[in-house]
This record gives sequence, C-alpha cells and structure tokens, in this order.
Amino acid sequence: CSTAKVDRELMDKAYPKTPIIGLPRFEHAPREVRNFENLQGYVYKNAVGLQSFDEPKAKDLEIFIDQRDREDVKVHINVKRNETLVQERAKMDDTGILSKNVLVIMIDTVARPRLYAKLKNTVAWLEKFYNGKSAEREAFQFFKFHSIAPFTIYNTYAAYFGQIPNTWKQAPANPPVTYAQQYKDKGYILGRTQQYCDVSWNCPDKKPRKYTRDVPFDHEGSGIACDVHYGIDDDSMKIFKGGFSPNRRCLYGKDMFEYTFDYGNQFWRAYPNEKKLLWIDLLDGHEPTQEVVKLIDDPLVAFLDGLDKDNLLQDTTILFWSDHGNHIPLPPCRNHPSHSNPDKG
Repeated sequence: CSTAKVDRELMDKAYPKTPIIGLPRFEHAPREVRNFENLQGYVYKNAVGLQSFDEPKAKDLEIFIDQRDREDVKVHINVKRNETLVQERAKMDDTGILSKNVLVIMIDTVARPRLYAKLKNTVAWLEKFYNGKSAEREAFQFFKFHSIAPFTIYNTYAAYFGQIPNTWKQAPANPPVTYAQQYKDKGYILGRTQQYCDVSWNCPDKKPRKYTRDVPFDHEGSGIACDVHYGIDDDSMKIFKGGFSPNRRCLYGKDMFEYTFDYGNQFWRAYPNEKKLLWIDLLDGHEPTQEVVKLIDDPLVAFLDGLDKDNLLQDTTILFWSDHGNHIPLPPCRNHPSHSNPDKG
C-alpha cells in the first residue's frame, strides 16, 4: 500500500482544497440521507475545509484527511468521548443484560470452512478458550443452524430486525426497529465501523429500508470508505476497486482495514468503563480469489490482543459471524437467487 498514488484531480474535485479535510459524521446525517440518498455525495458535499486540527469546526469531527503534503496524504482518526452521552446512558435501566460489553465482528462472505483455511491465527485465538478449566472465558461454535439464504439480505435483516424482507408487502404501521435501539435502551454506547460507504451495507436493495426504522449508532466511523480513491462514483460493484475488489484495498498508504481497526480500537478505549457495543464489518472476504481476506488475519489478532492486554475485554461477549459463505464467482445459473427476485427465486 505504500506505493498507492494520490489522484490529485479526483481529490480536488471531491474535497475542499484546504490543508486538512474533516469528514462529516454519518450518525448526524438526516434520515432521508441515511436511508435513500447517495452517502458518497453527502460526504463530498459536507466535507469541512480546515487549516488546522485546532479550529472550532473540527471539534466534533472524528476522521480527517491530512493533505498538507499533497503527495503524501494521511488519514487521522480521533474518536471523541461524549460525556453528555455517558451521563444520559448511565441513567438507563440495564436490568437483564448478559454482559457489560459486546464486540461484534462480521466478516462478509466467509463461512466456517473458509475461516479455518484463511484466518488461521484468528481461529487459534478463539480456540484458546475451548474446553477451558474456567468458565470465565469460553468459546462456542454454532453449526448448521442459523443460515436462512445463501445471500446477504435475508440473513442480515433477520439478525437486525427479527424479520426477513419478503414478509414486508407494504410499509407497516409500526416499522421494525433495528437491534441498536434495544442496546441504547439498556444504556449501552454504540460504535460501528465498516469498509462500505453506507450506514447499513447489508441492504443493496434500498426498498426494504422504507419498511424499517433506522437507528444511528453513537459513533459511526465509515466515512473514509466513501473516499474517491476507494469507490467509483458510488458504484461499489466495480470489481477492481472498492470493497468487492480482488486487489488489495489500499488508501493513503494503508490497508482499508487498518482504519477500521483503528477506529474500533479508539472507540473501545474512549469508553473503558461504560457499557458499550462495537460493530465491525469487514469486507475483505467479498471477492472472487478468496485470498484478500488473509491480509486481515494478523491485524485482527493484534486488535484483540491489544484490548486483552490492557484488560479491556473483561465481561465482554465477542460474536464472530458472517452473512453467508462464498458465492463469488457465481455459477452461470439463471435461477440462482442472487440473479433473481428474492421473493420469487
């Protein structure tokens, strides 16, 4: 990634021509933008031009593009603790919670066999907790139990809303609410970071979003995935660039997943003593070679080890999951559900 070049023409077209660019926070975007509009365009339109990190208008921002050296651009992440939020959530009734912290790591398109084949060090980290003598740390696997379909939307919407889209023939009077609201109601502080220019990458068809109620997380660190070097005019399905590319996903000298882990790490440490949920989405498995995902193996272990070393994983539930196994490359089958209407496929 150190050889990845900066396209100055793209940069100057998309962003303010200032030494530092502050990216808008997704969690503050209006509902109509979060659900129905082009978030990449929203980021470009609302990017904040800065002369320094000390300006008042940088106070509430968390992700910055530093182009003071126009050929050696850097990304700075600074997740900021919200004391008002801490006080508000501390007043909530947390009766019945199972653990103080919840860390969800979602790796797209990686079923269990592929996890064992490509992320061997991550598996070894998990297996340390099998058959332990103490119940303080345990690991479990769930076999052949939870998959609804071999593609994204049914599995993710069942997980998030307890329903699947083909049951939504019309907009309900009381739209189902994502799990995020339940955690907020119990006093958790929520963080999310992903490698996709969206607030909820799991729904390529935006129609079902009309039938649900979006609940923003308290910190959403996905704006960097909207960068002009990562996506192509909001067309994330272009196969040689962006989140579904078989090429290494580089941005400003680093792998995209480095920003994901950096944001997640900072969020976790910003609230060391508070109840929190961190949701991490990793897209590195969603590509045809099945090789790119190997790059996240050691960094993922380092992320977990770093928190563990500082005793920040106490009373924490860690959930590894995926939406489905490999479906790339797809077979040339006209009736494959990913090639047809899911309600009729």
